[in-house]
Amino acid sequence: MKSDPTRRTVLAVSGAAALTSLAGCTAGDDDDGNGTDDGNGTDDGNGTDDGNGTDDGNDTDENGAEDESAFIDYDEDASVSFIEPTDGDTVSGGVYLSMVAENLEIEAVEEGVNDGAGHFHVLVDHEPVAEGDPIPSEDGYNHFGDGSIETVLDLEPGEHDLVLQVGDGQHRALPMTDEVTVDVETATLEFVGIEDGETVSSPVSFDLEVDGADFEIERANQTHQNAGHHHVLVDHEPVDVGDLIPNEDGYNHFGGGSSSVELDLEPGDYDLVAQVGTGTHIATPLIAEVSITVEDQE
Repeated sequence: MKSDPTRRTVLAVSGAAALTSLAGCTAGDDDDGNGTDDGNGTDDGNGTDDGNGTDDGNDTDENGAEDESAFIDYDEDASVSFIEPTDGDTVSGGVYLSMVAENLEIEAVEEGVNDGAGHFHVLVDHEPVAEGDPIPSEDGYNHFGDGSIETVLDLEPGEHDLVLQVGDGQHRALPMTDEVTVDVETATLEFVGIEDGETVSSPVSFDLEVDGADFEIERANQTHQNAGHHHVLVDHEPVDVGDLIPNEDGYNHFGGGSSSVELDLEPGDYDLVAQVGTGTHIATPLIAEVSITVEDQE
């Protein structure tokens, strides 16, 4: 083995190997967890990354043809690992992923193909991709081309094998991997104290409850497996799992960890969506929905 602390791999791809990066999301928010729990969404706590990872990451030359090869140097000591989950975890309410790299820079695909750099992919129930091969863009291959280091996956109940693998700016596999096995259990979110189709007066009060699993409601900025805090969306669709829950009108964050909600609503018809988010406000699949009518008390 050479004394040079880096390795060089020659990665060849054909023009047909262009891959599209799938959605990822990143947090990095500075929420202090002191949500007011008044239902007015005053707790900001949202990172600025939109987490959509839309860059396809396929470099082209001046004639529009894809590079035939690229030379990637990387540190021999480079490694990647899951912080969450850990091997053997039983998880519910979405699988929270927190990922880290050592001696390797994690960057968005829009940065191109660079030595010692790449972005994360999480393979669900697939073997690691051979070094230099393109990481597929299909079911079970999750690309985080925006440079995300954390997200949530919505997986069916049962046992799943997860592989963390880095790819370069054109989604070609590097050899750094980590593998864990998790057991996914079913959990549901429910409204308590209010029924779908009910006519109520303002302020509208109800509780939220996670049923069917060992799931903890905690303050924002605490990121753990099987844990998160409540959000109530007024006349908005549920947020896609893995995306950041916005901090704007109609998105009420309860970062203080409360399960009791009170909303001041004008008379009229409303669709309410309760959705749990991680400590960094990443949407989970724990969702409940009701439609109500707020009566005019005059």
